[in-house]
Amino acid sequence: MCIRSNYYQGSRIRQPDHQRRPSRTNNPRRRQDFDPWGDLKVGIFFSLPLIIPLGILIILSPPDAFNTEFRVHSAALQYPHINATASSSELTATWDLTLLAKNPNHKWDIDCDSLQALLFYRPGGYHITERPQQHKEKEKELVVLAATSLVPLALSARNQIGISFKLPMLSAYVANDVVKEISDGNTTTLSLRFGLKLSVWSRYRAQLMSDQKTPLPMFAIYFCDRIQVHVSSDNNHINDTGNLKIITKAHQSTACEMSSVMFD
Repeated sequence: MCIRSNYYQGSRIRQPDHQRRPSRTNNPRRRQDFDPWGDLKVGIFFSLPLIIPLGILIILSPPDAFNTEFRVHSAALQYPHINATASSSELTATWDLTLLAKNPNHKWDIDCDSLQALLFYRPGGYHITERPQQHKEKEKELVVLAATSLVPLALSARNQIGISFKLPMLSAYVANDVVKEISDGNTTTLSLRFGLKLSVWSRYRAQLMSDQKTPLPMFAIYFCDRIQVHVSSDNNHINDTGNLKIITKAHQSTACEMSSVMFD
């Protein structure tokens, strides 16, 4: 008969509950001590002194400022006489222009304290592949047709304003082929030779501090190249006095690109 040793039998004897070592999973005290939400609350409590000043700094800090956006929405050319001849290179007329000025900023208002518009003509025209920026270095080739000062603008954030104004043009030089297209009244697109130059002095003004402006004004120059003018002999383009009008369409508005900017 095989007799097991007392040592082996003792190792198989179940120990009393009060002598057993509690395991990690059966320790109710340990489960109560582990509170992830409590640890998170403690972390938030100690980080509040850093989060609150940082949030205030972000809210009150000046936001990024974007420049005013301009577009030539429409252009009409009114003649004192309809019977313009193709042999004449001098043109006396009045341009009736409408600009769209848009403030793209969310937290900045823009005050355009000074706004000047200059209508120019390029005898050689623009090549179809030429980038608008390239002609800015050749301003000596441009012929100034008319210029005027516009009223100051106050653009609130995310707002857009239309600006209508007239530019009288007295005995301005225009190529014969352009004069012929105008006098014939053909429904076509004139050569891409007309453009508008804008000189703008502006200031940014934060909405939270409406009575404070940036200390230095900003001066920017915009070029609105390739103003496409359509000629039409339709009666809708003739006013009450019988003068012919040339007008662009809304979907053919010309975007103005900023050429240079400086702070004074």
